[in-house]
Amino acid sequence: MSEDIRFEQSFGNVFQEIGFPVDEAEHELLKADLALEIHIILEKRKLTPLKAGKILGIDRWDVSRLKNGDLNPQ
Repeated sequence: MSEDIRFEQSFGNVFQEIGFPVDEAEHELLKADLALEIHIILEKRKLTPLKAGKILGIDRWDVSRLKNGDLNPQ
């Protein structure tokens, strides 16, 4: 059983590919990139959400949301 796999050229921004306007897509991609970098730093430093929250000056629940990819403010 063989399947043909189709590939499409990427814009390089998944948000633009799913239909966001260009400016909004760039903004969302920047947020996602920043959240990923913060997540990587927190993992490397082995910080709990409580300790990370104290360092960042935010609630530990916001740290958990950030680490889980929830980037929409509550």
